[in-house]
Amino acid sequence: MSVISDNKYQFGDFQTPSDLVEKSILWVRKKFPDFHPNTIIEPTCGAGNFLCGAGTAFPEAKKLLGIEVNSEYFKTLKNNLLVNGLSEKTILKNQSFFDLERNDVLKDCETPILIIGNPPWVTNSSIGRVKGTNLPDKINVDNISGLNALTGM
Repeated sequence: MSVISDNKYQFGDFQTPSDLVEKSILWVRKKFPDFHPNTIIEPTCGAGNFLCGAGTAFPEAKKLLGIEVNSEYFKTLKNNLLVNGLSEKTILKNQSFFDLERNDVLKDCETPILIIGNPPWVTNSSIGRVKGTNLPDKINVDNISGLNALTGM
């Protein structure tokens, strides 16, 4: 793999097409017709297709929060929010979702909260194969050693 495709791969970089975003949001609105979020969060927003789609579909939302680690997508995301008229009520974080202090973020969010998006489609072992760094911290809570730790015994 090339460096570019390795980076796209390690971040599970498969952007959700607009028509799938629209269908997903339509499903949410039909399934929960009385749901009107005050906060919309997209944890791994890429170019912001879900964040912009949900922000437009739920104009009553007071706050949108987008988290994206890739700085190139972050630039595109900012532009997409501006084009959709959503910049003023959006907070963006250019960092890994794994590094985010989620409790600190959620305490400032007004309920009800809609968390929407398409999580990265890549496994930890796949990221390791390309020597990627986009991994959560791991801990051995049971202090198991050796082969038992590796196999999850």
